[in-house]
Parts: sequence; structure tokens; C-alpha cells
Amino acid sequence: MLPAVEPLEERIEAAIATRLATIAASDVYWTTPKVTRSLLSIDQYEGAAEADLGRGILGVMRSSGSVIRAHDDRDDTLMHYHRVAVWGYVIGDAVIAAGTRLNRLFADHLRCLLAPETITAPILDIRPDPDMPRDTDDGAREPRAFFREHWLVTATETL
Repeated sequence: MLPAVEPLEERIEAAIATRLATIAASDVYWTTPKVTRSLLSIDQYEGAAEADLGRGILGVMRSSGSVIRAHDDRDDTLMHYHRVAVWGYVIGDAVIAAGTRLNRLFADHLRCLLAPETITAPILDIRPDPDMPRDTDDGAREPRAFFREHWLVTATETL
């Protein structure tokens, strides 16, 4: 029989993907991206899958450097500092450059994850990771473009 509850890291990554899936073009957001936890490399999106790049793709992936510590006040509680990477992929066209689409997708994902309603159990805090700079293609992959933003998520787990 399997455990009833997924590991904390899995619940964190799933919660972030679910939250990002609420992004829809409106007076708040520019884009309506596809959100996935099974991200391919940007060059693997060809043919019909390339259409997803036009609307933007956000991939939620684990990232190196997570730390678990015993809670200072309680022996039965662990503090998780879990690193998650959000990748954004786009493709430009004759009307909207890849850089413009990438900036819009980045702004949308940032606004979404920093909104107060993002903080729900098991997440106590989420913020861009100050120790991990944002990665980008630096315009070298036109008409495609990508970013990778690292997020630091704080959560507790009772043993």
C-alpha cells in the first residue's frame, strides 16, 4: 500500500504548477501559457508542439540546493528550504519579437507567484532565490527565447 500523502517537495512543485496554471490573458496578465512539469528542451518543440511556444510554456522543475533543517523550537518539525526552477519558453513572429513575449511571460509568472493567494499550505513563503541569478538565452536563440527563474520555497513538515 502506498502512503496517503505525497512527499513535501512533490506537493510544493505541484502547488506551484497549479498556481501558474491560473494565468490567463486579461487586464492582469499578458499571456495564457501552457504549464507543465514534464518540460522538454526548447528545441524539441516542433511541428504542432511549436504552437505552444507562441502562447508561452512554463515548466516547473526541481532545482539543486534545497536544504532541510530541524525546526529550532520543535523536535518533530522540519523546515524545508526547497529550490524550484520555473522555465519560460516562447517563440516570436513577424508581429511580436521573442524578447517581448519573453518579458511578458516572465512578468506574468512573477506576478502570479508573488500574489498573496499563492501562499497556501504547505508553503509558508515563496520568493525569487537571491542566490541564484535568472538565466536567459541572451537573444542567441531567436526567434525562440527562454528564461529560468529560481524560487526559494519555505515549508514545514511535522514528522
